Amino acid sequence: MKDRFKLCFVGTILSILYLSIFLFYLIKEPYIIFEIATTILCCFGMHFVWKLAYWLVKGQ
Repeated sequence: MKDRFKLCFVGTILSILYLSIFLFYLIKEPYIIFEIATTILCCFGMHFVWKLAYWLVKGQ
């Protein structure tokens, strides 16, 4: 249970950081093709962010 809480906490912080960087670039470069590409990248990125969070929590 403690691991699950740590995973949610770490994952949420990493997600917020990732999404804030993602949104910063989206506002900076608002092109339609760029938006489509970055949306796909964001989905893949979020998958890897949660994988990283899981690795950080389980690796300790």
